[in-house]
Order: sequence, then C-alpha cells, then structure tokens
Amino acid sequence: MLKPNLTKWNDSEELEGLLLFAQLIQEMLFDYTIDSYKPPALNTKSRCFELLATIDDIKKERLLSGTLKPMLDELAWSLENDIVAQKLIGFDLSPHKIFLKSDKNDIYTLETRINHMANTLGNKYLDQIKEELKESVKKSCLFIWDDVIENNNSQLIEFLRNKVTSFASTTPQIKVFDENNSIKATVGNNTILLKIDKDKMEMILTINDKKKEYFNLKIEDRKLNVYKKSFEKTKIELLTRLFITELLNTGFSEGNLYYLAKLMFFDGHRIIDTTEKLDNFINQFVPETKEWEVVVKGEKQFELIKQFVENVETSEVTPACRTKNYKEQSYYNQINSDWIYITFDKIMAYDALGAKTIVETILNTFSALVRYHIHKNELSWSEEIIVYDTNNRYSVLSSSVKSVYKRPEKKESDIQNSINETAGIFSDTNLDAESRYKLLQSINLHSAAISANDEKNQLLTFWAALESLLPPSRDKKKIGHVINHIVPLLVSGYNKKLISNLYKNLIVYDGVQDVINKVEESDSEFNKLAAIISLKKENEHLRDEIYVLIGRNPLLMHRIYSLMSKLSSANLILDTIEEHKKRVEWHIQRIYRMRNLIIHSGGSNLPYLSILVENLHAYTDTILDLIGDTIVHHPHLETLDEVMLEISLHNQSHIEVLNRNKEQACNTENYRLFLYGYPH
Repeated sequence: MLKPNLTKWNDSEELEGLLLFAQLIQEMLFDYTIDSYKPPALNTKSRCFELLATIDDIKKERLLSGTLKPMLDELAWSLENDIVAQKLIGFDLSPHKIFLKSDKNDIYTLETRINHMANTLGNKYLDQIKEELKESVKKSCLFIWDDVIENNNSQLIEFLRNKVTSFASTTPQIKVFDENNSIKATVGNNTILLKIDKDKMEMILTINDKKKEYFNLKIEDRKLNVYKKSFEKTKIELLTRLFITELLNTGFSEGNLYYLAKLMFFDGHRIIDTTEKLDNFINQFVPETKEWEVVVKGEKQFELIKQFVENVETSEVTPACRTKNYKEQSYYNQINSDWIYITFDKIMAYDALGAKTIVETILNTFSALVRYHIHKNELSWSEEIIVYDTNNRYSVLSSSVKSVYKRPEKKESDIQNSINETAGIFSDTNLDAESRYKLLQSINLHSAAISANDEKNQLLTFWAALESLLPPSRDKKKIGHVINHIVPLLVSGYNKKLISNLYKNLIVYDGVQDVINKVEESDSEFNKLAAIISLKKENEHLRDEIYVLIGRNPLLMHRIYSLMSKLSSANLILDTIEEHKKRVEWHIQRIYRMRNLIIHSGGSNLPYLSILVENLHAYTDTILDLIGDTIVHHPHLETLDEVMLEISLHNQSHIEVLNRNKEQACNTENYRLFLYGYPH
C-alpha cells in the first residue's frame, strides 16, 4: 500500500469514499502488492463463462465431468457475495444455489442454466458495477421521509431492495405509524422497521428485530432527507474488486489502468474537489476495441514474419515521423545497423498497452518458431515500441513488468543472509540426499519459470516446481493428491502474512512505532501489533492512537478495522482460515485445469493467465519459504515428506485449538495461540 499523495485533494469528508476507491485501485494494480490484495482472477460473470468453456471441453471429452463440482460450488459462493449479480438476476437466489449444489443435473440442463445466468449478467454487469460504485462513493440522498408520508414510495422501495433480497422481487407492504415517526415494510416473513429520532437527526433501521443500521437525517427544501451515516467501506472494496476484475477480463491492460488511475487521482494537475471525478474516471472504460498501428525495431530475420501474419510490413528505411515531437523522432533515429522496422497494422485492442502486448505475443511466437531451427540464439527486438491510434496520436511504451516478476523483492541488506540460510538447508541439516535433490530441483524449476518468456511456459514450470516437492501419488485423482499436500502449506501462516503486510504499511508513519511499543505482552514488535489488532476491547485506545497518526488514509484505517474484525476471536479466526482455505482449493484446481488445457489443447483463449501466473508464483514462493523455515526450526526432520507432514500436523492442531475455543475472544494469554497455532 502506497502512502497517498493528497496534494490535489480538497480536505472534505465527502471525498473519503472516492479516496478509498482511488487507493484500492492503486494497491490492486501496483506490481508488488501481495497476492491477498491483488484483484481476483474471476468474478461471477467470468466464472459463468469459465464454466461454459469447461462444459464444452467435457462434451469434447477433454475433461472429466467431475471437474465441474468445485466450479459450481465456487459460483454458488460467488452469487452469495456479489451484490451486483444479485441485483441483475432480480429474484431470490435460493433456486440458483439449490440447482448449483445439486448432483442430479445433466450437462445439457446445466449448460442452459449457466448460459442463461451469463446472458442475464452480460454487458449490463459492468454498467451495474459502475452505478453501484457511484451510489456507494457519493453521499447522496437515499430517500425522502416526507415523500413516504405522502404515499410516494418509489425511492424507499428501491432503498429497501438493496437491504433484503426478498424485497427485490416483491413490492413490500408499507405502513406509516407512530405519528409519522415510524415506517414498517413487510414481505413474507421479512420485516424492516424504520424509526426516526428528530432530536439526534438520526434514522434507525432494524431488519427482523435483529440487525440495526443508523442513518443521518437532513432537512433540505423543508423536507426530511435520509443519508448514509458513513461510507460503506467494505462495499466500496467489494465493488472496486469486481470493477477491476471485469475490466481486466474484458481486455483492458493492467498497466494502463494503473497509469490512468494514478494520473486522475494522485499525479495530475486537476484538483479533486467533487465525487463527480469518479464518473470521469469510470466512464472512460467502454468495452469496445480500437484499431492501433504498432512499430517495432528488430532483427532482419523478422522479414519472414510477413509470411505468417497479416497486415505486417518490414522496412530498412526509417519511417517518416507523424508529429514534430522529440520523443517520436528520437525513437526512429536510434536503431541498430543490422535491424529493420516492423509495422503491424489493424491491431484491435482496448488500449495502447494492450496493442503492444498482442504484438509482443506475436514476436515471441515467431521467435520460438525460428529458435526451433536455430538453437543457439533467439531473435531480439527493441524494448521500446511505438503505438499509434487512428488519429496518429502515439505512445512510446517501454517494457512492462512481466507477471512473473511481480513479487516483493527482499531488501539488498537481507539478500546475503537469505542466501546463507537457504544454503544452510543443504549443508547444516539432517535432510537426506533424495529430499535435498527434490528441493534443489524445485528451486531450479522456479528459476526456469522466471526465465521463460511465455506465460504458458511460466505456469507449466511453476506447477512442475510445486509438484516436484510432493510424495508419489497413489490416488487416481491427481488434483486431490496435490490439494491434500499443498493447501495446508498455503493456509499455514496466512494470518502472519496479513499482519506482516500491515506492519510494513504502518511503520512508515511517525509515532506509530512508539504506539506499538506500548504493548507490554511481547518482545516482538510484530506480536505487539498482532495484540493491537486482535485484542478488540483492551487495545481499542491504541488503535485509536494509530488512526490519528496515519491521518487521512481511509484504506489503511479500513485495513486495520477489517483485520480486527477477522482476527479478534477464535471463531472469527477460524472463519477467516476456512474461507481462505476454500478459495485456495478452488484456485489451485483452476490453475490445474489451466495447466491441462495448455498441455492437451494449447489453451488459445486465456484472458486471466497473467493473474494465474502471479498467483502460482506467490504460492511457490510461500511453500518454498515455509519448507525452508520448517527445516531450520526442526533440524531433526530427515525427509521432505516429514517436513510437509510437520506443517500439515501443525495446521490441523491449530484448527482443533480454534474449534475447542470458539466462544473465546482474543486476550493477552491466548492471542498468539489463536493466531498462529503456538503460544510463543
């Protein structure tokens, strides 16, 4: 998470929702953000299309029908958590969830149902996300109380439909009483009670006598208006994740989205003084491809590319500049003596960076074809590529950070120690020769994946790096064997990762370190912060001190509160771990399916491949780090199988501890046991 540059932001509470949105986009698209806060590979709509593609592969006998079960479970989960999909589907989700969880559906009925759902979401999905974002980021009037009294209920009904699913398909019965200070809305067994307190200028909403929400009242044009009391930060985060995932899966490039967000909200010269800036930003993303022309400088062997690709021209003559701009002229004036210009016309993409990526894929494919015949050398081309739109506006684009490199690097001062620790695993432990070989083989495959130019090869090689660590499988279902061994390793340490990331984001603020050190229960600053997060009541005053010190940073404040909400009791920690485990299992199976598609059918249309490569790289690093750490702390272990068993047993023990203490909140005596599975 980067510190927000607020020099162009007006100091207004009304802008805090917009600032949170801008920070979330910057964090999600920043190259070195940890995988937990990157955009998801898929949303509900893209999960539908993934299912349809898988059904097609099953019908063609490329995949087995059992492949569908985890995908259907994930789609059911996605529907439950996607407020945009819920609104577009427009009726009770129960029939959908029952259908998706049933094992009695034939593949043709299933295809019809998923196709219907995908078409229902369709192009409206992005538009609805935009509308929901506008509503969440802006503190607009929800409805006018006096209009309801006068029997004008349209705004109120729309408001209620966002609160209870059953209200979405049936018009509620509305009754005004208590001298016009209360409203009751009923559909079936669901009742919403709205009550106003004119002294506090507050409205209290109660759902089925249980869940309560509070809203502000304002008198405008002599009428009582109902407003949100505060921004729904969790909702803004959910919608922003849906928005970015939808744009990426549509075909907009990650680098261009990051650039445009940074320019709009943090680097440009325009002052941010109104939430209308949100409209300016999100409305520029229209799902329509544009035509681009791309010029590359490369080796003479690329002259042959014209035989394989349409709309390509090569020339040794320098093309004429189309503007008087120095940067364009500089691009054409610098070229190796034995290189040529390669011009790709009619490249269809959503943005210039996307056009560049398409051309680089073509160049890589042709280079691989040439290398099949010339093994020693591979073809080279310029790192910078110039891209023109149809109006001859141009961009000179440098090499983007490859997905495989989007991992946080160690500090230079820590590299030597890290290398020494890894070397020590092979020289100073009881690990047997076979286990050392397997571990070294995995590290070599990890290195090969990083060196590979093609994302498909990167994914295949990272997968091989993981699979090479596993014991031989006696299970016919290979993926079951992989999940049983890999998932415990990825679940172990999840809480630590989240707290560690928060610690790095907090200590850059003056005074925060002093607040952390006020915790007396631990010598470790990391554990002190863990105590501040997990001890909800006891350390509320310390969290409040931190809120003051970090100032205007709604994302960091939300992250602190969110982690406290997830990690402050045994039950909440258990839910957090189980939810993470479920998502990891689904994602590992998705990566495995992608691996199979690449091997058996080439995998021609893989819109989220780069995200899967990032995720798989993160998984590989996490597992290798954890294995190394376990070997160092348990030097008596002799085989890699024992090391993985040790991690799995610890994970099981941790879950058992949380299950036995479900009712307990975190306190000074148990918070480390609950968070990590060990007391110290």
